[in-house]
Amino acid sequence: MKARYLCVCNSGSVRSVTLARLLKKYDAETLSVGIKDNSHETLEVLCSWADRIYVAEARMMQSIPSEYRRKVSFDYVCGPDFWYTPGHADLVFLYRLKLEKTPPGPLGEPKTE
Repeated sequence: MKARYLCVCNSGSVRSVTLARLLKKYDAETLSVGIKDNSHETLEVLCSWADRIYVAEARMMQSIPSEYRRKVSFDYVCGPDFWYTPGHADLVFLYRLKLEKTPPGPLGEPKTE
């Protein structure tokens, strides 16, 4: 069975989309979501689906339903969005560096801050 990764950012349209696309190359199922415009219920459903949750900023951990926070990883934190375009070359470069340094591994407990 493929790993299921949920990528989380503010609007779900730039950072999370870019990371989700790159993670597909690791033979994984991926979804992206924004915390700003989605209900708590929607986040619960998506978090329950995911094996691992990657947040774009550490502060986003607070928006993850508490029962799923153990799934959160900070491996690919990239900071606030100033790219404004999914697939922006600089954002892709940053994520590729992070993925090269720390590729998604076995689905044990993710590292936390």
